Amino acid sequence: MSAGGIRKWRHAVTPTSAEQMSQIHAILESLDHGLKASDDNRRAAARMAVRMGLVATILGGPILAPVRIYSRNLSRSGIAFLSRRLFHPDEKMAIAFHLEGQPPKLVLAQLTFSRYVRPALYESGARFLDAIPDRGDLERIPAEWRVIA
Repeated sequence: MSAGGIRKWRHAVTPTSAEQMSQIHAILESLDHGLKASDDNRRAAARMAVRMGLVATILGGPILAPVRIYSRNLSRSGIAFLSRRLFHPDEKMAIAFHLEGQPPKLVLAQLTFSRYVRPALYESGARFLDAIPDRGDLERIPAEWRVIA
């Protein structure tokens, strides 16, 4: 704990339990069966508190820029996370889910909100649009994902 009782950021990521891993696997597996479109997408699916580090690749720019994000919660329709970067509404990213014992997955997500938490820390939310197996190589992000960003 730092002064004032605020937990330091580097201690905020906690290990993922076997039960959480099972739930995360179910969420990622559901992405294989398609995503429901929702007009207001206020996270109709139940949220699960999950704290883990992930790598997101920002789409739509001249280069594919990786950004480290830290999940807060996850559902079948989206994710809430913390980052040092302020995102813009409708910005798109590819989030890599590499979980032990599970096939790697790459998920296309669209930012829905981003807000200031404290200096150099922002909370953001994104809805899932598509998912594919993650090959892990440099050309793993489909060209059509880059175009729609």
